[in-house]
Amino acid sequence: MEKLCGKRVVFFDMGNTLLYFHEHPEYEEQMEEMGIENLHQYLLEFFPEMSLEELVEGFIKPWYSAMEQRPKNKMEPMIDELLNTFVSKYDGYLGYPACINAMRAYYQPMMSLIEVEKEAYDVLKTLKDHEYQIAVIANTPYFADLMQECFEFMGLGDCIDKYFFSYDLGVRKPSQEIFEYALRRMGVFANEAIMVGDSLYHDMAPAHLVGMDCIWLTKDEDNYLEVPLLKKCEKIEEILSVLLAEEEEDEEEEDEDYFVEPDDFMDEEW
Repeated sequence: MEKLCGKRVVFFDMGNTLLYFHEHPEYEEQMEEMGIENLHQYLLEFFPEMSLEELVEGFIKPWYSAMEQRPKNKMEPMIDELLNTFVSKYDGYLGYPACINAMRAYYQPMMSLIEVEKEAYDVLKTLKDHEYQIAVIANTPYFADLMQECFEFMGLGDCIDKYFFSYDLGVRKPSQEIFEYALRRMGVFANEAIMVGDSLYHDMAPAHLVGMDCIWLTKDEDNYLEVPLLKKCEKIEEILSVLLAEEEEDEEEEDEDYFVEPDDFMDEEW
């Protein structure tokens, strides 16, 4: 078996594709409460006069409210800005690393609820063994560092070459910008990449519009957007039948229309 001719990168969605974040709703409220307590304990090191009630009213509630507006605003609420607006009442300021550590304290209990797709590791490892590059394109309201730690915690980190998260990039799927940026950073033409995900609207449609082939992970959903698909799969392991096709002779094609030119302001590592 050889990798699909002309394909170099496979992009995966995160939630409900590789990882599952809401498989135990009965414990989520308890874990959130533990997370808030952890965050409070961390912030007390800097602001010993801060009460738990002040934290909830001054940061947690405004942050939760902002997260509810994510789909409408098409962007992630900036945790560091919200957190520093709150701690300014104590004449304080938290640098970016401290903000990440604060949210790491908050998110640590929630990590215990994450489930990994059963066959994900074997699928990713097989693709890596066949010289595919693997990357993740995902929406998240959390710092990229925390989401990468989730992949490492669930044993998938070694299989993933690069991550593209909406929080750090300032743009959410289904915006085509996040897909175009990912292509630039991976250094490939759109027709050299494949997008794998569970959402027709957030994953398949925008990936197709920038020129990628798409594999949709779904069970009984209808392709109501009529997105052209390379394949529709019920299980993640089924994508191997497409990505590791028998070696065939293909005509060499380069579709310049789908190539995204690098630009200077995107050159730095995010």
